[in-house]
Amino acid sequence: MSKSQKIEKRKLQPDEIKRVRIDLATRGWLSLLSALMVVIYAIILTSHGIPIFADRGITGLCVAAIWIAVIAVDFGLVRSGLQFLTWRKGNHMGVLKGGDVSSPNIFDDLVNFAICIVFVAFGITVLITGKLGLGDIKTIPQIPLSILSIAFGLTSGETAAIHFWFRRRGLVDVLHKIDDNTETGES
Repeated sequence: MSKSQKIEKRKLQPDEIKRVRIDLATRGWLSLLSALMVVIYAIILTSHGIPIFADRGITGLCVAAIWIAVIAVDFGLVRSGLQFLTWRKGNHMGVLKGGDVSSPNIFDDLVNFAICIVFVAFGITVLITGKLGLGDIKTIPQIPLSILSIAFGLTSGETAAIHFWFRRRGLVDVLHKIDDNTETGES
């Protein structure tokens, strides 16, 4: 939200603050778990891929491409995760409907719930069909992939859940004020 918008705020009740902190902790830890799974999957991919890359003489290029992608993805995941965890410790104000502020789109939240169902089901299916990585050496890469898929799905589900919670409370967003007096929105 930009500073030029007219924003009506209200203080959150203790039970609302608790729900907001649970949301922030959930999304923060899931983001950090996703970052870890990306690194683990890249390690497995690199170790299994080196013989294939070496046969074609492109080992350096492929390994570099894998790790550049990991750095790019993990930068965003770690940054988001740490930001959510930092906001959890701040002061929270609810943004009310009306004025220049619009509520989150219901269609986006329905899509987020669909994403949650699809990715969690995919992750569980991959774990089960891969015998939880206990089948053979080829099933081990499925573990971080399935955990990453489940974490992504749960993050989408939590985003939609907090938006539905906002609507029930008559809120559009929650602002988090951290120690350096910066105020920022969540959704």
